[in-house]
Amino acid sequence: MIGILLAVVTAAAPFEGVITQQLKMRGGEGTMKVQISAAGVRSEAQVKVGPNHQTSTTVLITARATDQAYVKDQTGAWRKLPVIPDTSSVPAVLEGKRLGKKTVAGHSCDQVRLTGGEVEVDYCLAPKLLTPSLVKLVRKAAMQAPQVEKALAKLGVSGMVLEMIHKKAGTTEITLTTTAVQEKKLEPALFLPPAGI
Repeated sequence: MIGILLAVVTAAAPFEGVITQQLKMRGGEGTMKVQISAAGVRSEAQVKVGPNHQTSTTVLITARATDQAYVKDQTGAWRKLPVIPDTSSVPAVLEGKRLGKKTVAGHSCDQVRLTGGEVEVDYCLAPKLLTPSLVKLVRKAAMQAPQVEKALAKLGVSGMVLEMIHKKAGTTEITLTTTAVQEKKLEPALFLPPAGI
């Protein structure tokens, strides 16, 4: 699911800080805090499913080892997993079109729509937020499906996803909206591999 959220970017200035996003899906909602620096990408998600069930997950990708992810579940246990793109919710072939521009959380972004089969996904991509090396880390952390990247490249659009609406058979399944973008220095310890892993 997270794999459809991020894309390749070309940018002018480096970014270090936190991007806060609101996540809604059928049967649940939550928040995601994405911490980005040259040392890595750390995303922390809190999701409430139903009236009494809440989950929390942390995913860490370091700049030194982008082919593996460290994942911490709600019990606090860390696991090391290979980074495998999420292709489960994305059709093999996607067509795209540009929809214009808008501003999300104070940043200009390009709106595009990708469609394939029963799936329709609208993105708003901020092209100037991250440098190419940082977006490569973010893309790895998102486990983005290669067909998404290919469709966006064909449109000549790139950037950090600040907004996303994923529909299947006309029904909205997932929405992601950036509520804040905060540039700030982050503690290097946030991006260190967990001890003992």
